[in-house]
Amino acid sequence: MTALLLALALLQPPAPEGSDPPRPLDRVQRGMSQDEVRRLLGPPPRVVRQVLFGRYVEQWIYPPPVAARVEFLCERNHPPAVRTIRANNP
Repeated sequence: MTALLLALALLQPPAPEGSDPPRPLDRVQRGMSQDEVRRLLGPPPRVVRQVLFGRYVEQWIYPPPVAARVEFLCERNHPPAVRTIRANNP
């Protein structure tokens, strides 16, 4: 597995000069689990929930340097999954 990841990393073109390094937020994608997001961004400092009929929406709010909100859809009989990712622009 490690050799495969190393090979994939070597196949990617180098980043252009003067470009910013990729941020962890850029790696968060729709459908990811809460554990996957927690591994990338760390534990959320603030969690907000909105309870709906048969489901709820959970927002993880990260202050700078991440400066983002990650929204999970939590439905009955389904694991929570990322629904939206919103960067909070200063």
